[in-house]
Amino acid sequence: MMKLKQIFIAFLSVIALYSCSEKEDIPADADDNFITKVTVSVAGETYSAVIASDTITVTVPYTVSLNGASATVEFTPSAKIMPDPATITDWDTERTFRVTSFNGQTRDYTYLVIKDEIRSKGNVELKTPVEIASFAATGTSIIEGDLVIGSDSEDAEEIKDISALGMLKEIEGNIIIRNSYTGGTLIGLDNITKIGGLLIGSEKNPAANETLEMVSMTKLNEVTGNIHVYNNGVKIVQFDLLKAIEGDFVISSSTLATLQIPELINVGGALNIFGMGKGAISTLVFPKVQTVKNSLSINEISTLKSISFPELIETGSINFSSLPIEFEKLSMPKLSVVNGDCLIISNYIQGDLFSTTGNVSLTNLDEMSNLATVTGILSICNFNELSSLSNLKNLKRIGSLKLEKLINCSSPIDISDAVFSAKDSEESIIRISECNKLQKLITKDDLLNVSVDIHAYANSYVDFNFKKVKKLSYRTPDKKVFTLPIEEVHGDFYFGAGMKSGIIANNLKFVDGYMHLKIGMMVSNLEFSKLEKIGGQFFMEGTLNTPKMVHNFSNLKSICCNSNPSYAKEGKWSTNNLPYGGLDIRSTTTYELFPVLEKVGGTGITIHGFSAFSCPELVTIVGSLSADAASKLTSFDMPKLKSLSGVNFVKLTSFSDFSIFETFIRDNQITEPNWVVSGCKYNPTYQDMKDGRYKPAE
Repeated sequence: MMKLKQIFIAFLSVIALYSCSEKEDIPADADDNFITKVTVSVAGETYSAVIASDTITVTVPYTVSLNGASATVEFTPSAKIMPDPATITDWDTERTFRVTSFNGQTRDYTYLVIKDEIRSKGNVELKTPVEIASFAATGTSIIEGDLVIGSDSEDAEEIKDISALGMLKEIEGNIIIRNSYTGGTLIGLDNITKIGGLLIGSEKNPAANETLEMVSMTKLNEVTGNIHVYNNGVKIVQFDLLKAIEGDFVISSSTLATLQIPELINVGGALNIFGMGKGAISTLVFPKVQTVKNSLSINEISTLKSISFPELIETGSINFSSLPIEFEKLSMPKLSVVNGDCLIISNYIQGDLFSTTGNVSLTNLDEMSNLATVTGILSICNFNELSSLSNLKNLKRIGSLKLEKLINCSSPIDISDAVFSAKDSEESIIRISECNKLQKLITKDDLLNVSVDIHAYANSYVDFNFKKVKKLSYRTPDKKVFTLPIEEVHGDFYFGAGMKSGIIANNLKFVDGYMHLKIGMMVSNLEFSKLEKIGGQFFMEGTLNTPKMVHNFSNLKSICCNSNPSYAKEGKWSTNNLPYGGLDIRSTTTYELFPVLEKVGGTGITIHGFSAFSCPELVTIVGSLSADAASKLTSFDMPKLKSLSGVNFVKLTSFSDFSIFETFIRDNQITEPNWVVSGCKYNPTYQDMKDGRYKPAE
């Protein structure tokens, strides 16, 4: 029994010893299966991998091949790795490594190679062919600065070929092409996808070397600055993949024949195309451009016949101010907003010659019918065959409107939905000039912030409906009586008409500025029955010389009495040295024009040629009473006059009784320097008046 017990104890001891031996053979990292470090060596260079999660990434320059490289891979010592790194020679290829722990657990790692760009910090200047070749040998693909090709110095060595620069992919600064580059294209820059900008010449200093005929970068899709091409040799501009430019796109060339930017959508600066008075291109199409932040300008291209922006919605100012006389079509059907001026003007015949007749080919602007906002001035000028501007009906906001020399435009200009709102402190204006067949302007009734200037020619006229206006100037040679609906003029008012014409404005209540009437011979009507006040000068140019004239100023009480009155004419008449009066008027006969006039301010009253002058309610003349060239005038009918500060009479050959001025001399309202009398039937001196000699001695 004792022996069996000893045998059992011995058996247990053996088992215990075996178990302890087995535990001592299991490594501490038996559960681990990690790759901890990878380095790859080739051509004397060693590249360390980045291990993130289960991905191993080796980054090398794009010019480096890892085919045939050696590698060091460190992983968990107790684990196994497949495939064995020692058996691999092509480290350029993506692959998977499996690491199996001592205890049999697996982990897969993906091995990747990234071919990085070779970067050059700062600006790079390549002034000679040798420098081009030397730089190309570096394999640089990204320049973190400007790339300058060539030189502007007179003794610079020519560069004819830049094709060696095909490794370039990105220029963070500008590509600047100098005059010593004499190549015909930009082949060598075709692999570049992104640039800060492209500068060839400048507005002040266009490129002197005009051998560059084609500006094209076939893979360019992003520009963070400007494209400026000022070179009269450039015939073709082509950027097939360019979708956006953050700065300006400017092409200035007198030989431009082709412009292709089919994918361009947004321009963050200006879009300007100039032909320098010449050109070789007939059609400009921008098929996808939707927005232009700053100015859109196409000018001085003598061969141009059409401009098309089928997708353009919003732009800064539009400057088409020198379209040729054979320009036929302007298509911007989706254009809604112009943030600035919109100038559509024909000025060029051909070459450098300016047109004197205007465009003869553009017949309509129907493909601008969506235009709703122009914050600046909308100017349409010099289009002889443009018959209608019906598209303006959709305008909702406009700064100003200018229509000139649209000699066949006969349909009404209807802008009745438009609110005039000029930018900043600029004045809103409506100017219509030499639109010979235009007969009607339709606006809102209230144009208190608008100055209107209508200048008709060739026996034409323009009716309007507005009742309130800031300023109004209306000129026409037509021989008719004009009935104006105007009620309030808050600034100056000018009206000029031809012979036998007249004006009826019996709703006009006041003119806050000057009122200047330029009338022809045999004027028939001057009717302002509700007019009570003219805040500035009332200047009538022309002569009232027909007894049959209908005149009515029956409610006019004050003239030129504003604190700072405006004048149509200032200073003195050159013929007689008389001051231009606050009321200045001429007649060959007798009129009681102003039956209720009470006060005339400013420089006073100046009359010419009256045979009699009556203002029965006049109390105050702030300035002088002046008169000349009145051979029949013998007296003034102003019984209530209390204030007068001067007299200027010249050539009143029948006037001899100055008794009316006794009071003003006696109380020194009229002082000696302000008493001027000459060429009259009686010419009393100031002392004569002081001494009571108001009439010649009998």
